[in-house]
Amino acid sequence: DDSSGELVAWVNLTDIAADQDTMLCMYYGNSGCTSQQFAEVVWNSNYKAVWHLHESPTAKIHDSTLNDNDGTSYGSMTTSDLTEGKVGKCIDFDGDDDYITTPDSISLKPESVSLQTWFKPQEIDPDPGFFLVKASYDMWGNADGRTYGFNWSGIENYIGGRFERDAKPQQER
Repeated sequence: DDSSGELVAWVNLTDIAADQDTMLCMYYGNSGCTSQQFAEVVWNSNYKAVWHLHESPTAKIHDSTLNDNDGTSYGSMTTSDLTEGKVGKCIDFDGDDDYITTPDSISLKPESVSLQTWFKPQEIDPDPGFFLVKASYDMWGNADGRTYGFNWSGIENYIGGRFERDAKPQQER
């Protein structure tokens, strides 16, 4: 941030030795230097999509992988929904009609999947629903046979995961 001097950086370290120090160097102080970032190579081919949600929800929601699974926001989101998060900026969803969707992609249909998300409800007892989901025909109307995601169950007070492959539903808590 040119005005505040704040820096949020994601660094790809491919090898860290357990028996010796690893030194990271930061180059700064040259206002004529152009951006050195190359986010697409930080996330290797095992990562199918990475959304940091640090840009205004009124614009494209960028995927940091080479798969280009960029999202589009829907609902009543404005630039004021960009707020401070756990690491840098994040998007504040209203819990009513705000969501982000991405086009269907073969990269989002892996044989196995690991998911990570940060979820912070704004109230003690939020309504039930999914907060990270890739939907399929068996459950939500897409014909690809792959469903996975995390949901909040307000009645039973837990975060659950749904992972479905083809027509065989599985649900875990």
